[in-house]
Amino acid sequence: SVAKHSSEVTKRRCAATLCNISYFSAGMGRMVSDGIIPSIVSLVLAKDMDTVHYSCAALCHLCCTVENAKLILESGAVKNLVHGALEGDNVTKQYCGAVLSSLSFYEAARVTLCELGAIAALKGLAELNDDVTKQRCLVAFANLSDEDSIQKKMVDEGVVSIIAELANSNQEINYICCAKAICNLAYCQSTKLSVATEGGVHALLMISMVKSVDRVTKLLCVMGLNNLLDTTTIKFMLNEGLIGSIANLSKLS
Repeated sequence: SVAKHSSEVTKRRCAATLCNISYFSAGMGRMVSDGIIPSIVSLVLAKDMDTVHYSCAALCHLCCTVENAKLILESGAVKNLVHGALEGDNVTKQYCGAVLSSLSFYEAARVTLCELGAIAALKGLAELNDDVTKQRCLVAFANLSDEDSIQKKMVDEGVVSIIAELANSNQEINYICCAKAICNLAYCQSTKLSVATEGGVHALLMISMVKSVDRVTKLLCVMGLNNLLDTTTIKFMLNEGLIGSIANLSKLS
Protein backbone atom coordinates (compact mmCIF):
# COMPACT_ATOMS: atom_id res chain seq x y z
CA SER A 1 0.00 0.00 0.00
CA VAL A 2 2.92 2.34 0.66
CA ALA A 3 4.28 1.95 -2.84
CA LYS A 4 0.87 2.78 -4.34
CA HIS A 5 0.30 5.89 -2.21
CA SER A 6 -0.33 8.99 -4.30
CA SER A 7 1.93 11.26 -2.25
CA GLU A 8 5.57 11.28 -3.32
CA VAL A 9 6.47 12.81 0.05
CA THR A 10 4.91 9.86 1.86
CA LYS A 11 6.71 7.41 -0.39
CA ARG A 12 10.01 9.14 0.34
CA ARG A 13 9.44 9.03 4.10
CA CYS A 14 8.47 5.39 4.00
CA ALA A 15 11.45 4.48 1.82
CA ALA A 16 13.79 6.32 4.20
CA THR A 17 12.30 4.52 7.21
CA LEU A 18 12.58 1.11 5.55
CA CYS A 19 16.17 1.88 4.58
CA ASN A 20 17.03 2.71 8.20
CA ILE A 21 15.27 -0.41 9.51
CA SER A 22 17.16 -2.60 7.02
CA TYR A 23 20.46 -1.69 8.72
CA PHE A 24 19.53 -3.91 11.67
CA SER A 25 19.29 -7.70 11.49
CA ALA A 26 16.13 -7.82 13.59
CA GLY A 27 14.50 -5.16 11.46
CA MET A 28 15.57 -6.92 8.29
CA GLY A 29 14.03 -10.19 9.46
CA ARG A 30 10.76 -8.47 10.28
CA MET A 31 10.67 -6.75 6.91
CA VAL A 32 11.08 -10.10 5.16
CA SER A 33 8.49 -11.89 7.29
CA ASP A 34 6.00 -9.06 6.78
CA GLY A 35 6.41 -9.26 2.99
CA ILE A 36 7.80 -5.75 2.52
CA ILE A 37 10.29 -6.58 -0.24
CA PRO A 38 7.81 -6.22 -3.15
CA SER A 39 6.89 -2.74 -1.92
CA ILE A 40 10.54 -1.71 -1.77
CA VAL A 41 11.10 -3.08 -5.27
CA SER A 42 8.20 -1.04 -6.64
CA LEU A 43 9.60 2.12 -5.03
CA VAL A 44 12.70 1.79 -7.20
CA LEU A 45 10.53 3.20 -10.01
CA ALA A 46 9.32 6.19 -7.97
CA LYS A 47 9.45 9.67 -9.51
CA ASP A 48 11.29 11.12 -6.53
CA MET A 49 15.01 10.36 -6.76
CA ASP A 50 15.53 10.28 -2.98
CA THR A 51 12.86 7.58 -2.75
CA VAL A 52 14.70 5.55 -5.38
CA HIS A 53 18.00 5.95 -3.55
CA TYR A 54 16.56 4.90 -0.19
CA SER A 55 14.87 1.90 -1.80
CA CYS A 56 18.05 0.73 -3.52
CA ALA A 57 20.04 1.14 -0.30
CA ALA A 58 17.48 -1.02 1.51
CA LEU A 59 17.73 -3.69 -1.19
CA CYS A 60 21.53 -3.68 -0.86
CA HIS A 61 21.18 -4.44 2.84
CA LEU A 62 18.54 -7.11 2.19
CA CYS A 63 20.75 -8.88 -0.39
CA CYS A 64 22.85 -10.38 2.40
CA THR A 65 21.25 -13.86 2.23
CA VAL A 66 20.35 -16.28 -0.55
CA GLU A 67 16.75 -16.39 0.67
CA ASN A 68 16.39 -12.63 0.51
CA ALA A 69 18.04 -12.45 -2.90
CA LYS A 70 15.52 -14.98 -4.17
CA LEU A 71 12.63 -12.89 -2.83
CA ILE A 72 14.07 -9.78 -4.45
CA LEU A 73 14.32 -11.58 -7.79
CA GLU A 74 10.80 -12.98 -7.50
CA SER A 75 9.50 -9.48 -6.80
CA GLY A 76 10.64 -8.30 -10.24
CA ALA A 77 13.54 -6.21 -8.98
CA VAL A 78 15.90 -6.85 -11.89
CA LYS A 79 13.75 -5.05 -14.47
CA ASN A 80 13.39 -2.05 -12.18
CA LEU A 81 17.09 -1.99 -11.35
CA VAL A 82 18.12 -2.29 -15.00
CA HIS A 83 15.77 0.57 -15.85
CA GLY A 84 17.29 2.71 -13.11
CA ALA A 85 20.83 1.81 -14.17
CA LEU A 86 20.11 2.81 -17.76
CA GLU A 87 17.75 5.76 -17.33
CA GLY A 88 18.32 7.22 -13.87
CA ASP A 89 20.55 10.06 -12.74
CA ASN A 90 24.14 9.23 -11.82
CA VAL A 91 23.38 8.57 -8.15
CA THR A 92 20.46 6.30 -9.08
CA LYS A 93 22.72 4.45 -11.50
CA GLN A 94 25.29 3.94 -8.75
CA TYR A 95 22.69 2.58 -6.32
CA CYS A 96 21.13 0.27 -8.90
CA GLY A 97 24.58 -0.98 -9.87
CA ALA A 98 25.31 -1.78 -6.24
CA VAL A 99 22.21 -3.98 -5.98
CA LEU A 100 22.87 -5.73 -9.31
CA SER A 101 26.43 -6.46 -8.21
CA SER A 102 25.21 -7.82 -4.88
CA LEU A 103 22.69 -10.10 -6.60
CA SER A 104 25.41 -11.48 -8.89
CA PHE A 105 27.00 -13.26 -5.91
CA TYR A 106 24.13 -15.77 -5.90
CA GLU A 107 24.37 -18.54 -8.48
CA ALA A 108 20.61 -18.87 -8.88
CA ALA A 109 20.32 -15.19 -9.82
CA ARG A 110 22.86 -15.03 -12.62
CA VAL A 111 20.84 -16.35 -15.56
CA THR A 112 17.88 -14.17 -14.61
CA LEU A 113 20.11 -11.12 -14.37
CA CYS A 114 21.45 -11.68 -17.87
CA GLU A 115 18.07 -12.52 -19.38
CA LEU A 116 16.61 -9.26 -18.06
CA GLY A 117 19.31 -6.91 -19.32
CA ALA A 118 21.89 -6.73 -16.55
CA ILE A 119 24.81 -7.07 -18.97
CA ALA A 120 23.83 -3.94 -20.90
CA ALA A 121 23.19 -2.11 -17.63
CA LEU A 122 26.60 -3.06 -16.22
CA LYS A 123 28.34 -2.03 -19.44
CA GLY A 124 26.74 1.39 -19.16
CA LEU A 125 27.62 1.69 -15.48
CA ALA A 126 31.24 0.84 -16.25
CA GLU A 127 31.43 4.11 -18.22
CA LEU A 128 30.58 6.25 -15.18
CA ASN A 129 33.32 8.40 -13.74
CA ASP A 130 33.13 6.56 -10.42
CA ASP A 131 35.77 4.06 -9.34
CA VAL A 132 33.52 2.30 -6.82
CA THR A 133 30.84 1.67 -9.44
CA LYS A 134 33.45 0.46 -11.92
CA GLN A 135 34.76 -1.98 -9.33
CA ARG A 136 31.24 -3.25 -8.64
CA CYS A 137 30.80 -3.85 -12.36
CA LEU A 138 34.00 -5.88 -12.48
CA VAL A 139 32.89 -7.92 -9.47
CA ALA A 140 29.55 -8.57 -11.17
CA PHE A 141 31.21 -9.60 -14.45
CA ALA A 142 33.52 -11.95 -12.57
CA ASN A 143 30.57 -13.53 -10.77
CA LEU A 144 28.40 -13.81 -13.88
CA SER A 145 31.24 -15.41 -15.83
CA ASP A 146 31.06 -18.42 -13.50
CA GLU A 147 27.80 -19.44 -15.19
CA ASP A 148 28.62 -21.59 -18.23
CA SER A 149 25.30 -20.96 -19.96
CA ILE A 150 25.79 -17.21 -20.21
CA GLN A 151 29.48 -16.99 -21.07
CA LYS A 152 28.85 -16.80 -24.82
CA LYS A 153 26.19 -14.14 -24.32
CA MET A 154 28.63 -12.05 -22.30
CA VAL A 155 31.28 -12.26 -25.00
CA ASP A 156 28.78 -11.57 -27.79
CA GLU A 157 27.58 -8.45 -25.97
CA GLY A 158 31.10 -7.01 -25.85
CA VAL A 159 31.93 -7.54 -22.20
CA VAL A 160 35.58 -8.54 -22.77
CA SER A 161 36.74 -5.11 -23.95
CA ILE A 162 34.95 -3.50 -20.99
CA ILE A 163 36.63 -5.88 -18.55
CA ALA A 164 40.04 -5.25 -20.11
CA GLU A 165 39.54 -1.50 -19.82
CA LEU A 166 38.43 -1.75 -16.19
CA ALA A 167 41.66 -3.57 -15.36
CA ASN A 168 43.48 -0.30 -16.02
CA SER A 169 43.50 0.72 -12.38
CA ASN A 170 45.62 0.60 -9.24
CA GLN A 171 43.42 -1.80 -7.26
CA GLU A 172 44.42 -5.43 -6.78
CA ILE A 173 40.77 -6.49 -6.46
CA ASN A 174 40.18 -5.15 -9.97
CA TYR A 175 43.07 -7.21 -11.30
CA ILE A 176 41.86 -10.44 -9.74
CA CYS A 177 38.27 -9.87 -10.88
CA CYS A 178 39.44 -9.14 -14.41
CA ALA A 179 41.65 -12.25 -14.42
CA LYS A 180 38.84 -14.42 -13.05
CA ALA A 181 36.31 -13.15 -15.59
CA ILE A 182 38.59 -13.65 -18.60
CA CYS A 183 39.75 -17.01 -17.28
CA ASN A 184 36.12 -18.16 -17.07
CA LEU A 185 35.05 -16.68 -20.41
CA ALA A 186 38.02 -18.40 -22.06
CA TYR A 187 36.39 -21.77 -21.35
CA CYS A 188 33.75 -21.17 -24.00
CA GLN A 189 35.13 -22.94 -27.07
CA SER A 190 33.22 -20.94 -29.67
CA THR A 191 34.39 -17.55 -28.42
CA LYS A 192 38.06 -18.12 -27.55
CA LEU A 193 39.30 -16.03 -30.49
CA SER A 194 36.95 -13.18 -29.63
CA VAL A 195 38.07 -13.18 -26.00
CA ALA A 196 41.72 -13.21 -27.09
CA THR A 197 41.49 -10.45 -29.69
CA GLU A 198 39.07 -8.12 -27.87
CA GLY A 199 41.55 -7.42 -25.08
CA GLY A 200 41.64 -10.64 -23.09
CA VAL A 201 45.23 -11.62 -23.86
CA HIS A 202 46.56 -8.09 -23.50
CA ALA A 203 44.82 -7.63 -20.14
CA LEU A 204 46.09 -10.93 -18.73
CA LEU A 205 49.66 -10.22 -19.82
CA MET A 206 49.56 -6.66 -18.50
CA ILE A 207 48.14 -7.70 -15.14
CA SER A 208 50.50 -10.63 -14.63
CA MET A 209 53.67 -8.93 -15.85
CA VAL A 210 53.23 -5.28 -14.83
CA LYS A 211 50.37 -4.45 -12.52
CA SER A 212 49.64 -7.22 -10.02
CA VAL A 213 51.85 -8.10 -7.07
CA ASP A 214 49.64 -10.94 -5.90
CA ARG A 215 50.63 -14.55 -6.67
CA VAL A 216 47.02 -15.76 -6.85
CA THR A 217 46.16 -13.07 -9.39
CA LYS A 218 49.21 -13.97 -11.49
CA LEU A 219 48.21 -17.64 -11.34
CA LEU A 220 44.69 -16.80 -12.54
CA CYS A 221 46.22 -14.89 -15.44
CA VAL A 222 48.33 -17.90 -16.45
CA MET A 223 45.28 -20.15 -16.18
CA GLY A 224 43.34 -17.74 -18.35
CA LEU A 225 46.07 -17.73 -20.98
CA ASN A 226 46.12 -21.52 -20.94
CA ASN A 227 42.33 -21.63 -21.35
CA LEU A 228 42.54 -19.32 -24.35
CA LEU A 229 45.24 -21.26 -26.14
CA ASP A 230 44.04 -23.37 -29.07
CA THR A 231 44.47 -23.59 -32.83
CA THR A 232 42.35 -20.49 -33.46
CA THR A 233 44.26 -18.25 -31.06
CA ILE A 234 47.86 -19.51 -31.09
CA LYS A 235 49.14 -17.16 -33.81
CA PHE A 236 47.60 -14.09 -32.20
CA MET A 237 48.87 -15.00 -28.75
CA LEU A 238 52.41 -15.62 -29.97
CA ASN A 239 52.41 -12.22 -31.66
CA GLU A 240 51.31 -10.68 -28.35
CA GLY A 241 54.48 -11.97 -26.66
CA LEU A 242 53.12 -15.06 -24.95
CA ILE A 243 56.37 -17.07 -24.88
CA GLY A 244 58.50 -14.39 -23.27
CA SER A 245 55.83 -13.56 -20.71
CA ILE A 246 55.29 -17.18 -19.68
CA ALA A 247 59.06 -17.69 -19.45
CA ASN A 248 59.34 -14.77 -17.04
CA LEU A 249 56.33 -15.88 -15.00
CA SER A 250 57.77 -19.38 -14.69
CA LYS A 251 60.72 -17.93 -12.74
CA LEU A 252 58.51 -16.81 -9.85
CA SER A 253 59.38 -18.68 -6.68
